[in-house]
Amino acid sequence: MSIRLNLYIILIITAIAPFIVTLLFYFQLNEWYKHEQSDSKIEAMVRVNELSAFMGSHSDLVHRVGTLKKAVSDELNQNESVTVYSDNFNPLFTTKDHAISSENRNPNQVMRGLFELKTTIRGHTYKEPIFNEDRSILAYFVVEIERTAVEEKTQETYWLAIIIFIFALVGTITLVHFWLKRRMIFPINYLLAEMRGIGQGTLHEDAQLLKKQKGEMGQLIAGFRDMNSRLIEAKENEEEEIANQQRLIAAISHDLRTPLTSIRAYAEGMGIHLDKQEDYAQVILSKTAFMQKLIDDLLAYSAIQASSFTLDRTEVEAEELAELLVDGYEEQEMGVEFSSTIAVEPAMVNCDVNRLIQVIDNLVMNAVRYSDERGEVSILITNKGSFLPTFVSYSPDRLYFIVTDRGRGIPKEEQERIFSSFYQIEHARKQNKSSGVGLGLSICQELVEKHNGTMHVYSKGIGSTFYFSIPTLNDGNREDEEL
Repeated sequence: MSIRLNLYIILIITAIAPFIVTLLFYFQLNEWYKHEQSDSKIEAMVRVNELSAFMGSHSDLVHRVGTLKKAVSDELNQNESVTVYSDNFNPLFTTKDHAISSENRNPNQVMRGLFELKTTIRGHTYKEPIFNEDRSILAYFVVEIERTAVEEKTQETYWLAIIIFIFALVGTITLVHFWLKRRMIFPINYLLAEMRGIGQGTLHEDAQLLKKQKGEMGQLIAGFRDMNSRLIEAKENEEEEIANQQRLIAAISHDLRTPLTSIRAYAEGMGIHLDKQEDYAQVILSKTAFMQKLIDDLLAYSAIQASSFTLDRTEVEAEELAELLVDGYEEQEMGVEFSSTIAVEPAMVNCDVNRLIQVIDNLVMNAVRYSDERGEVSILITNKGSFLPTFVSYSPDRLYFIVTDRGRGIPKEEQERIFSSFYQIEHARKQNKSSGVGLGLSICQELVEKHNGTMHVYSKGIGSTFYFSIPTLNDGNREDEEL
């Protein structure tokens, strides 16, 4: 449930709770009033009849006001009062606590409702003449009976309503406070603490950010977790980049210093050993070729990493591309037994041919370098599933390139990082066959990925297989390539 909807619900509950409480008490009081009114009216009628008989039996005391007032007062209950008017409607006395006006009353006020018991929420009122023996009117009396039960019930209900309203208000405030604390305050404070940690450079990768939160707050926390993971990844990439730069400097320093030292030594030797000048010249050429390869790798890696780098794509037949990539290897004397297989059904590929030649050449040279004397190196290019090894996932709209050697193999723990920049430096030096700073496979992977392809390595025991695939053209991905 969203925060907005929750706030709306709380607002509605807070607004209508007093009205609901008031309405419930109104219905309760009204029901009680109806029941009490019926009983009270019957009791009032009985009491009025008794007082009517009493006033009739004391009609001779009408002209003795003090005596009549005392007699009436003794007869009345605490919630009853009687007011007596003369036959010309002048007030004679009242048993109420306050005095009545001495002015003449309007006859209509006194005569209205004679012999009729009127009931209101405050009490009952009854009016009747007082007759003498010849049935002439001597005076009028008005009986008022207060409904004390209604007043007491009203007071009781009033205080009870106040108490319940206070409890409802406190309960609502407590509920709102608990909800706000659980749904908003606690998550926001938690996020603020995490943000302060990020500001101080402490990232918590395993932080559990209130997984039960939903709605807008859940989205906020999910966004924060995504930002947190991106920051962690960025920090790791930055640290790895710094480490790579340090390794690059160390590798370049080592790999340049070693051939330069040899070149200097052989150059000095040419002046001393004149008979070996030709041999020393060949060594110097070999070392300079190595340095040239090192510089070429660095320039290629730098160019690929640049945002302005683009492929020079062209559409070629898959079989023509395959023949171009394997051409010339079998004629070269590389110290290994080389074989190639092309099994390609008609298809078109949109690619940078020169860059793919660079990738294949790098993979083949690596395979030759790490193969034993007279070892086997093979290339397979196909888009047929039946020709693929079992460890390669097949897709009919891709062209596969597979380079296999029978060398020493690659440990499993190293396979995951084999395509990382500079990773091969230490491994290559242990083999004493280093030909660069370990950028070859990294460059290959970058070029394959820029062709919308994927590159992998498989090595289990003896030998290694490097393989990659790029998409062939069909109506769907042809439009993607054009975009």
